[in-house]
Amino acid sequence: ASIRKLRGEIITLKEQKYIDTEELERIDTALLESNDKISAKCVNFLTQESSLSSYLEKIEDVKKQQDTIETNAIGKKLSEEANQIGTDLELLIETVSNLKIEDATQTTQILDRITALFAQLNQAKAALLKKMKELFSKEAVSEFNAQLRLLDQGMISYLNLVETPEQCDEYLTKLMIQLEELEGKYSEFTEF
Repeated sequence: ASIRKLRGEIITLKEQKYIDTEELERIDTALLESNDKISAKCVNFLTQESSLSSYLEKIEDVKKQQDTIETNAIGKKLSEEANQIGTDLELLIETVSNLKIEDATQTTQILDRITALFAQLNQAKAALLKKMKELFSKEAVSEFNAQLRLLDQGMISYLNLVETPEQCDEYLTKLMIQLEELEGKYSEFTEF
């Protein structure tokens, strides 16, 4: 990916005035040679059975951590980790598709193993999403009840403070705004 990025920058630089295009060609040729060497090493590595084991370990780690999630915030962090694994796998697929692999069975073998990892990752993400929804529901009930108590205390406080009709309107407006915010925040929970 870095070599491709550098080659793109070289192409951009070639369009500038007074640039040494011969030097850029030399650098581009060196990058192509490096890319070919890295591609060959990458193919050799990826055809090994254990080449993708680090991704499998990361996915298994996400699965194990799901059981210990206690809050939605922790679940979001774990979800970000799972998304990063997915991004890494997508980059790997892109890399494999750009490699010069002469044997189509090797390409198929590598892509099949990556696809299997994606399937496991998607299962882990689905289970994580389910767990997060459960946690969100529990957290939402607690938070909603706390918000109602706060609204109730605010109303009692305003009733004790009010002395004029204008103050009554002002405090009523404040309470209505709080109520509308509650309604918007918990709109997906019909029981609220």
